[in-house]
Amino acid sequence: MRHPILLTVSLLAASPGIASQDIDTGGLVAAGGSAALLFERLAAALEAQLLWSQILTVIAILVMLGVIALLTFLVLRQWPTAQAGGMAEPPVPSAEIPKPWDTVLEGAGQGLWTLNPGSGEVRFSSEWWRAFGYGPHEAPNTLAGWRGLIHPADQPQVRRAFESLLGDAGERFVIDYRMRTRTDEYRWVQTSAHVIRDATGRPRRMIGINTDISSRREMEQRLAALTQAAKEGEGQCRRFFESAQAAMLLIDPADGRIVDANPAA
Repeated sequence: MRHPILLTVSLLAASPGIASQDIDTGGLVAAGGSAALLFERLAAALEAQLLWSQILTVIAILVMLGVIALLTFLVLRQWPTAQAGGMAEPPVPSAEIPKPWDTVLEGAGQGLWTLNPGSGEVRFSSEWWRAFGYGPHEAPNTLAGWRGLIHPADQPQVRRAFESLLGDAGERFVIDYRMRTRTDEYRWVQTSAHVIRDATGRPRRMIGINTDISSRREMEQRLAALTQAAKEGEGQCRRFFESAQAAMLLIDPADGRIVDANPAA
């Protein structure tokens, strides 16, 4: 892709006493072209990175939903929902998430959890809380304790998401929020949850995956800041171009056509 060339027609010779070094362009004009083009290229690169980040996010969500669907299938195989003479209550899960699942999810910065809606008891894979600095006896084992570690500003939306899913609104949700570490820092977490209901629609079990998305959030924030800076820089270049006393032309190198000119031209 060819970019227009910035051509500056100097009128300094007609202005005695004014030297070229007396005009401060603020670094807005670079050799071989306008700085606006540099910001344009930067913005394009940032948009491409942001698009790739969004694609990765969608892929991650699809993978998590697939894992949850697989776990649901395995749970339903182990916890039959019907017996002769009536419905069977699902048994209370073991104290630890099965090690194979724990090992697979650990490498991806994820943790599996199960929730008993009746008692509020929640079980996490062992490595999840360890990644946040909590020991085996410090990690919460209830939904209330889990919510207590969520950033106060995020607690209402998380509470609504759980209450809605445990009611009769859908089968799953995906939500992002901040959670406190053992050192009182906050890291971004994405929770994907799926509810298992009995034949009457009553929730029997909730299974989910937590993912540490702090790095992704940080990258998105940096990209947003750089994109904003690029837009502001482009505006500065445009203002400089429009207000310059020297005649300035933007020329298409392919055919020599003038594509833009400032008022002084």
